[in-house]
Amino acid sequence: MGTMTALDTDRVTAASRPGARRFLRPRVVLAVLAALVVSGLAALLLLGTRESGTPLDPDNPSRSGGQAMARVLADQGVDVQAVRSRDALQDKQIGQGTTVVVTQAQLVTTAMWRDVLRTTSGADRVVLVAPGGAALRALDAPLSRRSGGFSDSSPAGCDAPLARGLTLEGGTERYDPSDGADAQVCFRPGGGFGAGGDQGGYVALLPRTAEHAEVVLLGAPETIRNSDVRDADNAAVGLRTLGQSPTLVWWSVSATDIPAGDADKPVFPRWFAPTVAMLAVTVLALMVLRGRRLGRLVDEPLPVVVRARETTESRGQLYRRSGDAGRASAVLRSATRRRLSRSLGVAPGSSPQTLTDAVAASTGRAPGEIHDLIHGAPAAGDDALVTLAGQLSQLEREVRHR
Repeated sequence: MGTMTALDTDRVTAASRPGARRFLRPRVVLAVLAALVVSGLAALLLLGTRESGTPLDPDNPSRSGGQAMARVLADQGVDVQAVRSRDALQDKQIGQGTTVVVTQAQLVTTAMWRDVLRTTSGADRVVLVAPGGAALRALDAPLSRRSGGFSDSSPAGCDAPLARGLTLEGGTERYDPSDGADAQVCFRPGGGFGAGGDQGGYVALLPRTAEHAEVVLLGAPETIRNSDVRDADNAAVGLRTLGQSPTLVWWSVSATDIPAGDADKPVFPRWFAPTVAMLAVTVLALMVLRGRRLGRLVDEPLPVVVRARETTESRGQLYRRSGDAGRASAVLRSATRRRLSRSLGVAPGSSPQTLTDAVAASTGRAPGEIHDLIHGAPAAGDDALVTLAGQLSQLEREVRHR
C-alpha cells in the first residue's frame, strides 16, 4: 500500500456534507472582520499615543528622540512648549523671554523659513538643528554648508557662552564662514583639520538683525538626541543653547507642514505605516483562510510493487548479457571496500594498503590474500565472477562477526 494526496477526495467529502460550505463561509467572514478590527485598533494606538516617533521630538523616548533633554530643561525651570505644526507656531505669542528650537529643520523650505523667521523675530534666540541650504538662503547668511561628521571630539575654539570650555562629540553639518562674515563659528574638528583652509564648525552664531532674532545653527543633533547626550559635553552644549530663556518653544517639524510639491524630499504621512500594516494583516488572513488545501492523506493501492530482490536479479542479468565480467567484478570490489571501511573505521580516501592491513588484522588472514581479493585483477568470466562474489561475501561476514 502507498500513501498519496487525493485531490478529488475533498470534492467527494464536501459533496457528502451539504452544511460544510454554509458553515465555512460565516467563519471566513468573522475571521476577516476580526483581523480588520485588530489592525484598526493597532493603527489607532499608533496614531493616538502621546509618545512621538519623530526624531528629536520632545515626547519621543526612543534613542532618536529628544525627551531626555526636554525633561532636564523642565526640571531646571524652563517651560517647554511642544508645537507640531507651522500654524501652531504662528499662533504663539513669541517675544522676549522665549527661545525657539526647530528640529527636523532640513525639511523646511526657503519660503517657509522666511515666514518662520518673521514670526520668531522677537524671540531671544532661534536654534535650527542641522538645517539645510534652504535656511542659509533665507537668512542670507555668509556661510557655506558642509555635510559629514568626524569621530574625533571637537573643542569649543570660541568664547561664545554656549560653547566656552566644552567639548563636542559628533556632528553632521559644518558651517564655514566667508571672509569678513559677521558670524561666530565654534567646535571645529581638531587634529589639524583646518590646515587646508576649511574653517567650518558644527555650531554657528548669527547676531540679531532687523529681520530675525539671534540664530544658532546647531549642526550636531547629538547635543539633543537621547542616545548621544551623555557623550563628552554634548548635554552641556544642548542645555546652554536651549535653556537661556524662561520659555522654550520646541517645533518638531512634521510632513503636514510641507506644502504639496514644495518639499525638498518626499516624506510619508504618519498614517502611512499603520495603514500598510493593517493591509498586510488583512491580506495574510485572506491567504490563510482562502488558500487551496490538498486534503487528508488517503491509502490507495499502487499499480506495481517491485521487490528489492527482483531489482538485484535484473541488474545481474544485464551484466551477464553485456558480457562485461571485469566491470561487474570492479563494482563488487568497490562495494565491498566501502562496507569494510565503514565496519573497521577506516577513513574514506585512505590508501589501499591501510584497508588491507585493517582487514588482515581483523580476520587473521594474510595481507597478500586480502589484497588480491579486494584489489585484484578483474574477473575473466562468469564463473570467476561468481567465485569472486562468494569470496567477498564470506570476507564481509568474517569482519562483521569478528
